[in-house]
Amino acid sequence: LQTALAFIYFSQQQVDYAVVEVGMGGRLDSTNVVTPMVSVITSISYDHSYVLGETLPEITGEKGGIIKSGVPVVSAPQRPEALAVLESLAHEKDCEFTLVGREIEYITGSHTLDGQSFQVNHFGKEIPLQTRLLGQHQVENAVTAFAALDAARSAGLSLGQDAIQEGFRQVIWP
Repeated sequence: LQTALAFIYFSQQQVDYAVVEVGMGGRLDSTNVVTPMVSVITSISYDHSYVLGETLPEITGEKGGIIKSGVPVVSAPQRPEALAVLESLAHEKDCEFTLVGREIEYITGSHTLDGQSFQVNHFGKEIPLQTRLLGQHQVENAVTAFAALDAARSAGLSLGQDAIQEGFRQVIWP
């Protein structure tokens, strides 16, 4: 019910684009009625094993249930057994699969208590980015977000590189 109400609200507000985060699982989540511009899968571990399965491949199969036919998939770096499941699901559904750290390479730069910098290698071009979020995992998350934005731009999202760089600079964790 809450998901349906949110979608009605988005419609009433004439939202052009929404980032819809899946709940605990994926395959059976109420948000899985959406056909996205891009499906994003963050790092998979043994969370919620009491619901999603006892093994990493079982958990990954549930989380990979968001993969839709022909919709690009972006994945954060994964453990080999999780990656194998995701790549198989993407292949079965004829999806372009982008893995951060493989197709989208990055280099971590400087870091202070005020933030950190990193560079994304995008088709041979090094793009400098900064975030106020701290921790190596936040660089990985940011690069995953960059790859997702890139896939969405390929699918028609009109968003310039300067806006992406500014967005990463301005993000905060309240």
